[in-house]
Amino acid sequence: MDASVSASGLQPSIACFLPRLSVGGAELFMAKLANGFVARGYRVDLVLACRGGVSARHLDARVRVVNLSAKGSLSAFWPLVTYLKSERPKILLSTLTHANIVAIAAVRLTFARTRAFARETTTPSTADGLLMENKSKMVAHLRRWIYPLAARIIAPSDGVAMDLVQYLQVPRGKIAVIHNGVDCDAINISAAEPVDHPFFLTGEPVIVSVGRLCVEKDFVTLIKAFARVVSDIPARLIILGEGPVRKELETLIGELSLADRVSMPGFVDNPAKYVRHAAVFALSSICEGFPNALVEAMAVGTRVVSTDCPNGPREILMDGKWGALVRVKDVDGMRGHIVDALRSRSSPIPRALVQDKFGIDRAVDQYLESFGLEAPVASSAGS
Repeated sequence: MDASVSASGLQPSIACFLPRLSVGGAELFMAKLANGFVARGYRVDLVLACRGGVSARHLDARVRVVNLSAKGSLSAFWPLVTYLKSERPKILLSTLTHANIVAIAAVRLTFARTRAFARETTTPSTADGLLMENKSKMVAHLRRWIYPLAARIIAPSDGVAMDLVQYLQVPRGKIAVIHNGVDCDAINISAAEPVDHPFFLTGEPVIVSVGRLCVEKDFVTLIKAFARVVSDIPARLIILGEGPVRKELETLIGELSLADRVSMPGFVDNPAKYVRHAAVFALSSICEGFPNALVEAMAVGTRVVSTDCPNGPREILMDGKWGALVRVKDVDGMRGHIVDALRSRSSPIPRALVQDKFGIDRAVDQYLESFGLEAPVASSAGS
């Protein structure tokens, strides 16, 4: 553990544990939560298993960053135990499967008064099915055994909560459903920046999707659907993100002769400006916990088309009222709804509705209520 950040003499009220401060949705959302907690007057540590990822520029300066200097979440177990014994936070909030397993086990081992809260990011049964294909059975079994030991599991949607009960046998009373919150004001400020991608200069409508290039996001279906979209409407497709299936997607794009119409520029620092200028935002996932990118697209006023995957999109889109829902891996359905959205003249969802239902302040308040923390004394704010 970095001594320069560990010896403050102040006991943190909340510690947020995650593998690293990277560019993923789960990590960035935890940074937003940390900012929200500290803005309410709580002392907050952001505890990272290892170095890497992006800088801490998204963090409030009052959030203390603690680096455990491990190689990853699993190897951070003993450093985390040491941290917990030394700092004794009231709450340890973790996210992502490996980090959740380590955090819950570390709290149980220390016998401290720290309470472990684990934030689940996806649907466990579906995710474990994909893990089995990658021969990661140990992780699935560990989660099934350890999750019920947490003080509470935070599920981002009702569907994930149901899966936790039915698949992992977590008692329903130990689960809190809290939708991921988005900072609508900050997103719209970012979205107002100019975008210089050449596709936006062609005069043709641009479809944008955002996510890690992995099997779960199923960009294969989106690309195949787009190949049929362009037979009806000349359009362009931009997929923002990076990941392990890039080569496979590039091969498919070449086979479908779409190299001049599909762009995958990798990770971009400000995806909101791309989504704001898009005619349609498309989400093609096989599984989700709660797709932040879908809410963020709604927040900037872009029409959305999403797979009706487990779990999140149906709840977010109010059973299809706020955007089209498509069956998972349905290439023709995706094509049809994208074409309909491109031709639609209806008004997008009012941003005020998105703010009211999915604002970050609401999420922060619900997390604090779940923790059962008393209001901090005024002198602790900014300490």
